[in-house]
Order: sequence, then C-alpha cells, then structure tokens
Amino acid sequence: MDTMALWNLGKLAKTGFLTVSDGLLDDVLGGMEEVVTISLLQHIDPQNCLAKVLPVPYLHWVVDRMNAERKRLHEAKIKSKTSMFDYGVATPSNRNNKSSV
Repeated sequence: MDTMALWNLGKLAKTGFLTVSDGLLDDVLGGMEEVVTISLLQHIDPQNCLAKVLPVPYLHWVVDRMNAERKRLHEAKIKSKTSMFDYGVATPSNRNNKSSV
C-alpha cells in the first residue's frame, strides 16, 4: 500500500505536517503524515476538513529502479503505512473505502 495525497493548502497551512510523522516516538516509524494531519484537521474543523480515499488501480509506483538505500527507505515507509492497522488508525475494512474518513 502506498499513498498519494492532494492537499488544500489553505487547510494544511493551519497545522502543517506534524513532527510525529517523522518517527520521533519509540516504536513508531515515520511516514504517516497523511493520517495524523487529517486526524488533527478533522478534530479542529470536522465540518470542513474531509478526506476522500480513492482507489486508483491503474497507477503503479516505479520501484524496480531504486538503488539499495532508496529501496530500504521505501520498504520502511510501506511498513510504517501498514502499521497504521496495528495502531487502530485504520482497519482492513476501511482502507479501500471511497467515502469520507
């Protein structure tokens, strides 16, 4: 699972990306900037800060041309995104949901 986000910069400017997304906590990998940022913005302004999760099956990331270091970083990023399920931020039943989250 990988993500691509399009942001409303006016809304994003209220908080920016939170540093917890950089993996500064023990046992929490970095790379979850979408989840914590959207969660905070929805807490601040739930009526106007919606997120849409859209499947894009025809979009594929090119990962076969990475050097060893870039591949290691990419694999760590993907691991952090799948760990969201372990932290209860997302569940397998809603990860492909097309509705607002």
